[in-house]
Amino acid sequence: GHQSGGGIDAPAERSKVWQAGWFPLFSVSSIAMVLLNKYCAASFRQPFSLLGFQNTMTILLNLMMVKLGIFEMKSFTREQFRMFLIPSVLFVGALLTSLKALPLVSVSTTVIFRALTTCLIATGDFFVFRKRFNNAELGCLGAVVVGAFVYAAHDLSFDGNGYTWLTVNVGILVASALYEKHAIVSVDQTPVGISCVQNVLSIPIIVVFGMLVGHEHPLQTLETTGTETRV
Repeated sequence: GHQSGGGIDAPAERSKVWQAGWFPLFSVSSIAMVLLNKYCAASFRQPFSLLGFQNTMTILLNLMMVKLGIFEMKSFTREQFRMFLIPSVLFVGALLTSLKALPLVSVSTTVIFRALTTCLIATGDFFVFRKRFNNAELGCLGAVVVGAFVYAAHDLSFDGNGYTWLTVNVGILVASALYEKHAIVSVDQTPVGISCVQNVLSIPIIVVFGMLVGHEHPLQTLETTGTETRV
């Protein structure tokens, strides 16, 4: 590769700037997603139907971005769908428990549990995949854990059911992340392709559970919501 004066690799520097630019966009989108999900979960009390809509839109947006040349995706194989069947079930469980918890707890509580999830995934990474962490990384993880317990002890919006749903959500997310790490290295597919595989697999799961467990009637709910809004 070509180097500019001072021995700096220009392409490497551009890559760092590009990655740094994506970070604030990721942060803003993550915050917006939590806020909008909380609003949707509180306004539309049929989580399976809401999940079905969100996951369908994810598939369509991914395919549109691929068509426009923004994202890349490789050909799908039966092995990819087989490998990601279990993560897809966990994926639906994580989304469902999150939607169940959001109307009951504050956004800040949700963020704290997300941070704890990261620490538990790191712990699983250490025991399952023998990942090693330096002292600075361990210090940061420890600070997150201590901060989470301090927050929980003084959470003015504490709700037992909300904390229970979030606890289950954390367990599912940890299991999903560790299984996915194994699955991702086993298949030849891009992250966008994997996202499509998981979302496609999630749709029938959501439909079956929505009908058998949730007894949901999304069209009737939308009509009722529309009437209430007009009034």
